[in-house]
Amino acid sequence: MTTSHPTWVDVTIGALNGVLGDYLVERGNTLATPMVVVKGNEPVALEEEVFAQAVPEATPKVCVLVHGLCCTEAFWEFPTAPGTSYGTLLRDELGFTPVFLRYNTGLRISENGRALAGLLARLMDVYPVRVDDLTLLGHSMGGLVIRSACLVAEQERMPWLDRLQRALYIGSPHLGAPLEKVGNVAAAVLGAVPDPFTRLARDLINRRSIGIKDLRHGHIKDDDWAGLDPDDVLTGSRTTVPLRKGIRHHIVAGTLTRNENHLM
Repeated sequence: MTTSHPTWVDVTIGALNGVLGDYLVERGNTLATPMVVVKGNEPVALEEEVFAQAVPEATPKVCVLVHGLCCTEAFWEFPTAPGTSYGTLLRDELGFTPVFLRYNTGLRISENGRALAGLLARLMDVYPVRVDDLTLLGHSMGGLVIRSACLVAEQERMPWLDRLQRALYIGSPHLGAPLEKVGNVAAAVLGAVPDPFTRLARDLINRRSIGIKDLRHGHIKDDDWAGLDPDDVLTGSRTTVPLRKGIRHHIVAGTLTRNENHLM
């Protein structure tokens, strides 16, 4: 599977879903993006004949690429090398068939985790050949969605989990995202000032999606957030969920400064 260069509309809708995706769903807005497999900017139905035509080069080795917040599958492309992406490199150098996802990053991480678990189950059913080697590659929020999907699959005993060989997490905030914590505190401070304009600013900040707010503590389970007000300042916690045994986990992280504790 390959991607094609995205239009500005695709990029804008991806960003909009990240910031307001839950609101779009609540309002029934058609701009809300469902979780789908995509090829060439178009969704691919998970039906045997359709998928076989879309992936004539199918191999037993599959890598599913899950983008991060406010992105689309275009994140995996190399801007200066048209036609080249992480997916094409995985295909050409390691023999994987890349499968690109697009989804609404403004929804709960645990909600997207359930959707991904179900999508992978369906993918195994319609894939043209038996999948013997499944890899999941996630960037930022995508890594947390992968972990959430694995948890759902384990609880529901989904067969695809037995084919999963490795999971890779690029810049995923497993312990929570510091910048989201800063946003949470900033909104609380603005709300404490008895001025209508600062409170309006607080309301605008708090309008950010529940998906963004889930990043504050790295929530991947419903139990992590159930019964909590997502706008309470620095409340909430994260249930420790061990990495699944029997598969390889690879974590890629970095900083923009020499101080590893810096916000960036």
